Amino acid sequence: MKRAFILSLIFMVALTTSNVFAQRPGFGQDKPMMQRFQQADYLGLTDEQKTHIEKLRLEHQKEVTPLRDEVRSLRSTYNLLIIDDKVSEAKLKKQAASISALRETLSLKRALHQRQVRSLLTDDQKVKFDQHVISGRGQKGHRGQKGGGMRQDGRPGNRQFRR
Repeated sequence: MKRAFILSLIFMVALTTSNVFAQRPGFGQDKPMMQRFQQADYLGLTDEQKTHIEKLRLEHQKEVTPLRDEVRSLRSTYNLLIIDDKVSEAKLKKQAASISALRETLSLKRALHQRQVRSLLTDDQKVKFDQHVISGRGQKGHRGQKGGGMRQDGRPGNRQFRR
């Protein structure tokens, strides 16, 4: 009984703190808007293109927001399972597989959305767009490119690990 209470308390604290951080200014809400303006400037979009792309973006957001919320929920549950001594490895694998499947779905939806946007561009705009996507900046606002990988000499690329 005590264990269930503690686990539910941890779960509630995790949900509450994630919502607090998600709503802080400068942590996600303003950034996508700035990126869209930069994209419009970078690609030289016409007003008609901007309007159509914004409609596509809103449709995409309506589609993926519930899936992202579900991934967050599954991830929170997974974290609770990790600290539970009585959970089987099979249950952990099943939870991890559920998270992976949803992430794969989200990734595919993102790629399809990018293809829809690309189909609206002129040939010159497509070249710039393609360079942006290939360089990795077209995926989640360039977050995956920040320091966490390995350098060519085999040492970690993140500053906190450098000596």
